[in-house]
Amino acid sequence: MKKRFLAYMLLSCTFLGVGIVVLLFIFSENTMHRNNSFIRRIPPHTVKILKSIDLKFNSYYIAGMTDQTIYLGNTTAPLIITEISLKTFQLKKHQIVLDQMELPYRTVRIEVKPPYFFVADGSVPILFRGKITDWKAQTLSKDLAYFSLWTTIDSTSFGIRSLSSKNQEQILGTLYKNQNYQVKLSTDLLTKQIDGYFDMDGQLLWNSSLQRLVYLYYYRNEYIVYNSKLHLDYSGKTIDTIQTVSFKVANLKTTNQKKLLGNPTLVNKIATTNTELLFINSDRLGRFEPKNILKKASIIDVYNLGNATYSFSFYIFHEKLEKGISINSYKDLFVMISGNQLYIYKLQNNYFHK
Repeated sequence: MKKRFLAYMLLSCTFLGVGIVVLLFIFSENTMHRNNSFIRRIPPHTVKILKSIDLKFNSYYIAGMTDQTIYLGNTTAPLIITEISLKTFQLKKHQIVLDQMELPYRTVRIEVKPPYFFVADGSVPILFRGKITDWKAQTLSKDLAYFSLWTTIDSTSFGIRSLSSKNQEQILGTLYKNQNYQVKLSTDLLTKQIDGYFDMDGQLLWNSSLQRLVYLYYYRNEYIVYNSKLHLDYSGKTIDTIQTVSFKVANLKTTNQKKLLGNPTLVNKIATTNTELLFINSDRLGRFEPKNILKKASIIDVYNLGNATYSFSFYIFHEKLEKGISINSYKDLFVMISGNQLYIYKLQNNYFHK
């Protein structure tokens, strides 16, 4: 009898412990996504769905677009570019050929800005340029600086994010041609809060209308706008209220590497910029927003880079519960890849291009 009672007690304690863990997890998830300190403006009918395309795989990203074509890269087939016509919505694949195919590539990414396309791998490091008429690329620069992020400024200049050789902290820079290719780095643009690596992680963008680079932090409500000479214009704030990153970092003595501890709150996810606008995908819910909206839609917050203000937000509704992988915008088009689905939207001019 005592053994049976003890078994019941142990079983009850087990179920209670599991229940507490589940409740704590649910509470932590709600805390991560809920922030009652800001209110989004969500006007009606800001975007209109034009087309949804099943890409079959979730390894695609948007490499570039025009008003006639969307270009997709693929992380599992890094030298294949997929071209989608915005008239017929037909898909056409191209094989990219590099003039140095034998190098140990690991992080190949593609950007398409007609008439050129660009291929880079910051782990080699190397950068190529070719024309979309034949998809053959020649080496522009090699072995100047390792970089983890890059974006095209023009046909011969690029913004990059690298690591300082002195303290292994994130720094921003440019690759540019002056007879030969050169690299310029700045330690003054990014702001350290904890470790100078994870806390400064983010996304790098080029705004061709303003001729400015934009760096968006992942774990705080901040972005910076600066020019190709690495001079800061200003530091802007998003509508979220997290100003300081909320995670801890451990230093692993055996490997001399840093490790991110816990489950950090991701304030800003993916972003793109078009005209004077900055589009940011966020999973953080503001006051009055329904809890279940993230199960069926992605939230896009719109900012004006010309005057550093928040404009409004809109929802991109999904057919399935998928997270956004990549977004891009060109003129009056907005495109998102969510899971294996490509969504093409039209931006209503009375909201976006006043």
